[in-house]
Amino acid sequence: DLHHADLYYSLHLLFVKRLGGELYRPIGHDWFTGGFWKIAEPYGNAPDTIGQYLDINHDGFDMYKNLNGNHYVEDDIYHVFDHGHDYYQKAITLEKFKNMEFDIILSTIPAHDRSFPGLLQYQPHAVLIPTLPYLLLPKHRL
Repeated sequence: DLHHADLYYSLHLLFVKRLGGELYRPIGHDWFTGGFWKIAEPYGNAPDTIGQYLDINHDGFDMYKNLNGNHYVEDDIYHVFDHGHDYYQKAITLEKFKNMEFDIILSTIPAHDRSFPGLLQYQPHAVLIPTLPYLLLPKHRL
């Protein structure tokens, strides 16, 4: 997930540049309506916040209103230009996510630790890595 551009870029550096993998983030309101995307929850699910992260449009980049404004689409993958780091992020709709195969699902906020396990129904072979490492410990160690 994307909630902070520098954090997401660090994941890009690790998973793409260092380990040679691929990294995708959510785009499109279906992530929100499906109950998986929770970044706007602390703000009462304000439509402006949801739109800032998930809108698919060509209205130009604005870090406070429109993170997806400069993009192109290839094979149903949105290539969204990150102006701060000068590269293209790969973003996918929930429907595209369901039709791909993933090894890892990574949460970067605690709210997604609660919602991302639901994604495993579409990716049963994926490993879920939560933000809160205590979730990986056996219950008797809490």
